[in-house]
Amino acid sequence: MSIFNRTVTVDFATQTAIGVADWLSSVGLTGRELPPLTVVAKVQVDLSDFDEEEISEAYDNFNKPDRYSLEQIYRLMAEGDIEAAMDEMHRQFDLPPPSHEKKVADLLSRGRA
Repeated sequence: MSIFNRTVTVDFATQTAIGVADWLSSVGLTGRELPPLTVVAKVQVDLSDFDEEEISEAYDNFNKPDRYSLEQIYRLMAEGDIEAAMDEMHRQFDLPPPSHEKKVADLLSRGRA
């Protein structure tokens, strides 16, 4: 049995989600009128609660790279901004900063800039 605790705070003043904005509008409020809302959830999960296919699918989704991030990295590389592309890869995929690979990429991209 695993227990997960998660705390989520919604700051209505800075919320840009369409559903929240629509709800605020429908009740005649603005986000600045409401205090932040904090929700604490405690979930108990056992591996037997899921079948093999659900576990496999969840694993694949959890470990699948975000397509937007890949497109962003590709665009940065095409623009010759290798440092920003490497920073994005480090941030999105938890890769260690690849200093010597970055130097090679910088050398290769200088001829194209």
